[in-house]
Amino acid sequence: MYPKAQVGDDAIDLKEVDQNAGARRRGRPSKKEAGDLSRRIVEAAARQFLEAGYQATSMDAIAAETGSSKRTLYARFPSKLHLFEAAITQHSMLDHAELRKFENRPGSVAATLEEFAVWLGRRTTHMRNVAFFRILAAEAHRHLELQEFYERNVVKPIVETVGRIFEIGMARGEIADADSRFLAEQFLEAVCAREMRRRIYGQTSAGETRESRERIRSAVRLFLQGAEQH
Repeated sequence: MYPKAQVGDDAIDLKEVDQNAGARRRGRPSKKEAGDLSRRIVEAAARQFLEAGYQATSMDAIAAETGSSKRTLYARFPSKLHLFEAAITQHSMLDHAELRKFENRPGSVAATLEEFAVWLGRRTTHMRNVAFFRILAAEAHRHLELQEFYERNVVKPIVETVGRIFEIGMARGEIADADSRFLAEQFLEAVCAREMRRRIYGQTSAGETRESRERIRSAVRLFLQGAEQH
């Protein structure tokens, strides 16, 4: 029979305390410990993906590095794709909250598109982001799940945000009515894609310069000339 201990106004069931302590002694992790383990697993997965690539990274190797059982690993991340997605999310390859800010940005459409193009360029210069993009570029053709992930989590949110910027421009009468998704896709290809590819391929150094900013401004201006109201 377990008595109850009185602490201030609260009665504490010592049997419950004893059971909880026993659970910890048997190895049941606390919520904090479970969260810490998940973060360590994701960090180890990110490191292995970046060093070995997607195909060569195995769940067994990640479990071994973190000292986890395969059962523990699969309980948290059912597949290697889930781990890859978690690794990219943890390292902020693309911040969807930041993306949405451009949809309500004050100022002209031209200014918003210029700032967006600069922002997107900055995201691609982060060392880990560049490395993850390289994995996607190199291995997506062999892994359908990577193609689907890239389209769903990278391409689609970007296209949708730029499309909404164009819809705002149409509503204000700054540009002619057109298919906003088509305009977004063409804008990204014409203004952003070349510089992104150059950075991913290591053909240009990271960082924004006055020259790169002016090039973006000129490209946005040229693109919008074809989309203005006449």
